[in-house]
Amino acid sequence: MRPTHARIYLSHLRSNIVIVRQLSNRPICAAVKANGYGHGMVEMARLLQKEGVAALGVATVGEGIALRRAAFQGIIMLYSLTEPAEFSEIIAHNLQPFVGSQAMCQQLAQVARKRQQQVAVHLKIDSGMGRIGCTPSQADTLLEYINSTPELQLAGIATHYADSIDRDFTIFQQDRFQQALPEAMLQNRPPVLHAANSGAIIAQHVDLMQMVRPGIMLYGYHPDAGQRAPPGIQPVMELRSRIVFIKRVKPGDPISYGSTWRSPRATIIATLPVGYGDGIPRLLSNNGYGIVHSQGTRYLAPIVGRVCMDQLMIDVGHIPQVGYDSVTLFGPGTPRLDASDLALQCGTIAYEILTAISARVPRIYVEVDYTIESD
Repeated sequence: MRPTHARIYLSHLRSNIVIVRQLSNRPICAAVKANGYGHGMVEMARLLQKEGVAALGVATVGEGIALRRAAFQGIIMLYSLTEPAEFSEIIAHNLQPFVGSQAMCQQLAQVARKRQQQVAVHLKIDSGMGRIGCTPSQADTLLEYINSTPELQLAGIATHYADSIDRDFTIFQQDRFQQALPEAMLQNRPPVLHAANSGAIIAQHVDLMQMVRPGIMLYGYHPDAGQRAPPGIQPVMELRSRIVFIKRVKPGDPISYGSTWRSPRATIIATLPVGYGDGIPRLLSNNGYGIVHSQGTRYLAPIVGRVCMDQLMIDVGHIPQVGYDSVTLFGPGTPRLDASDLALQCGTIAYEILTAISARVPRIYVEVDYTIESD
């Protein structure tokens, strides 16, 4: 096995699902887009299906097809809009797209009519995100069209919160969304209303409606630096590598491209076979850390020199008897070194750190809880 690998702690995902259920008491549509936030889409879907989630959320038709080919039989929602050329595949694989315009509804119905099938859709209303969806004033007309078109089945009505930790703006969005819904339609043919993402579930500012759509909190993180994850939420991924080369350097010796780091003293430099080609941000050059697991003890070791595509270097001169030891780059049980910590160092968010872990990094799925001895 390659020394660099991602450990996925399935027990952590299970416990995170329990916390989502405790906070929401609603059916869950679990986001597994972007390769399950980097954790492995199919593997995450299989566990989530066993845990009884109501639906899965993806961004692309290809992701939905991959889940169907992996024998997922439940509801699969397409969160992002698609091209008309993909409509036939959507219908063939029983995917449920978000729709936000009459033109899209008409084209989708036309393809469904040719296939002599019906397609379930979710009307997306833009209540303030400014991304996709009809305006609140257009919702009534679109709902009438969907309900009067035999090839279309209204499965849900959705919106998306732009800033869940901003209580006032989230309530404003909720009010705009609910005011756009015709009362008669909701009484006679009530669809599933859904809007609550991880931030809304954690903040508890608004009505969680009939279904919640958690994403990042399932994988162990809060959606915003200004919001704490609920107690008990645990990171699911740990990125590990192993020291493959050790060398002694003298004061002034340069390390890596551009010689941006020169040793201030005699020390020991270790090389890890992991780099930005694996998803380690280059912004961690001379800025990040690894945790070296040596002789039953954990040592924080700074990254020195520029992160390369396939390798990086750490200063291990302070570690007694350092050898070809395991090194954690981020994960659970690592104070000051989870994906949100890396994100802060790089001026980004935990989502980007997780989803950037490339396909060439093997994922190892383990049932046990994290332990520092799990080498």
